[in-house]
Amino acid sequence: MSIVAIALAAALPQASNTDDDPIIVTGYALEESRAALDACLDRDCPPDEDMDASIVHARNQFAAGEYRGAQRTLEASLRRNWREGDEFPIHLSNLYVSHSTVTRHLGQFDRARSSAYASTRALKAGLPDDDPLVLEGRIDAAVASMDHGHARGVMRELHDIAEDADRLGYIDLAAQARVQHARVEYLVGEERAGRRIAEAIFSNDSVAGYIRYRAGILLYRHAEDAAERAAIEALLPALAADRADGDATPMLLDAPDYGIDFGYDFWKETRDFTKGNSVTKRRAAAHMRDQWMDVAFTITEGGEIEAIDVIARSGDGPWVDRILRQIEGRRYVARPGKGDFDKIERFTFVSNLRHISGSRIPQYDEKIEVHSVDMTDY
Repeated sequence: MSIVAIALAAALPQASNTDDDPIIVTGYALEESRAALDACLDRDCPPDEDMDASIVHARNQFAAGEYRGAQRTLEASLRRNWREGDEFPIHLSNLYVSHSTVTRHLGQFDRARSSAYASTRALKAGLPDDDPLVLEGRIDAAVASMDHGHARGVMRELHDIAEDADRLGYIDLAAQARVQHARVEYLVGEERAGRRIAEAIFSNDSVAGYIRYRAGILLYRHAEDAAERAAIEALLPALAADRADGDATPMLLDAPDYGIDFGYDFWKETRDFTKGNSVTKRRAAAHMRDQWMDVAFTITEGGEIEAIDVIARSGDGPWVDRILRQIEGRRYVARPGKGDFDKIERFTFVSNLRHISGSRIPQYDEKIEVHSVDMTDY
């Protein structure tokens, strides 16, 4: 199980939803988690209970769209518990991972990257360097850095992680690091290097099927022709079914871009949406704060998309239709005999909040991103 999965594993029971009220986290659940955290702190609960209760309440706040409230909850717990890595390394790591997720959705990309690395340091504080959780945490931190640039350094780190995992006999962890390395090679335009790494993993029968699947997806998306793409696709369902964690979530095969090219037409739409404010990109981006939506959709056995429905959102804007079109164009790996799968995904439309030269006040830059989180089990 990944560090991120561990961080999201604990949750208070949610109030049941009906077809007429498709809210992910009800006000009752949010109030309940707040009360549970308050009760924990009132009785001076142990650090591990404090961190767990804080994560539960923060994820409820996040699901309710209270991103800044979630950030405050997590940072308060970090101030109380940042020294507890020796005794509670996994709990503290989970806290940092949760903080990284929330700050990323707030556009605080540098803080998100910092917390991703802090999660690994927390693990190292209480676990030996050769523990598989430490290696997996290092992979997660490297991937978080890639999401915010730093490609060359990320590739060096992933190469080192793979070498360490090989030395310790963790074949699957080494393969995971190399798949991520291949992904970065493709992203920076090094097609031959990415293909070489991905092919080595895809053809290695000693590697777990679900990891070979991820390598196969890279090869599929960068196939040289339709025949190669079809040959790879035929092998993917069996590999996707080999999930070490027992997760039954369908695995994405292909998807179009969001279609947000940030050209003049898009920024004109943004200006119109922000009711006549300056069309300069940075000012327009600043009006994108707190823009999120939850989309429910069905993935059929054949991997097609049906019944797309926006079930919650903070507002409206020119990105909404683009995201819905992207979902509509997705294809998942076929799952014959498994039945349809209902999925909920949170999308946040966000710009990077950073310090601009000549100003002490952080501002949103013109680079806008779409971040998503699977909310199916929230």
